[in-house]
Amino acid sequence: MNNTDRALRLQLDARQAISDNIKSLRTQKRNATTKKDKTRIQELINDLRDEYDDLLDLSIQIVEGSEELKLTIIRLRTITNEIDEEAGKIKSVADALEKGAKIIDKATKVVGGLIKLMPS
Repeated sequence: MNNTDRALRLQLDARQAISDNIKSLRTQKRNATTKKDKTRIQELINDLRDEYDDLLDLSIQIVEGSEELKLTIIRLRTITNEIDEEAGKIKSVADALEKGAKIIDKATKVVGGLIKLMPS
């Protein structure tokens, strides 16, 4: 698999992880008992949707064998795996809020890494 394919695969993995987290947060929102919790969870969902949209809009044009790309792919793979792990750990509304904030931070790092790869 060449670097372009790896980068596109990571994009797909990141989008799937974000989508899975949105589903998990929706479940937490349905189970939330206070309006404040529901509002905060909806904000997290909106933030994840924004990150998802950013990933959908990115197009990657990468020079084969770029050392910068290899390092970015490793970093993105790690972040994507962390996002998946966090989604599996969400157990309560409080967890959802804390984990959602961490997930958004990681998703932001994924998007930031991909943006750096885009030609100017």
